[in-house]
Amino acid sequence: MTARLAAMLIAFAILAIAPASAEDTEAPTNVKLPSVADFDSFVLTPSYERRVIVMAWAAWCDPCRKLLGPLVKIAAREKKIPIVLVDIDTQLEVLSGIRITAIPVLIAYRNGEPVGALAGAVVSDAELSKFVSGAP
Repeated sequence: MTARLAAMLIAFAILAIAPASAEDTEAPTNVKLPSVADFDSFVLTPSYERRVIVMAWAAWCDPCRKLLGPLVKIAAREKKIPIVLVDIDTQLEVLSGIRITAIPVLIAYRNGEPVGALAGAVVSDAELSKFVSGAP
């Protein structure tokens, strides 16, 4: 299996984690950023209405895949906070203003600006829930 095919399969599996419903069309719980040009419409613009979580990840990153399941569940529970996946192998320029030294990295956006970050896959569900919701 080629790396590109594996990445596509993972992307489809990720999108299949959260069931689609009429509610999900307003605020998808997880989405793979289609292209760098879509960052404004998928992240910045929606962040004026709700917190948006960006996950810097890679298809080959096991910790990224392990973190994604709990992250999607928590985001769905926390008022349908959208999660946008940015592949660091092909879309890193989107996050050019943010120094990424390891993955996975979660970056919270609000009002068009990054407002917090959480690095690493070894976090408790409580810590992850607190980050996603923006609780102090």
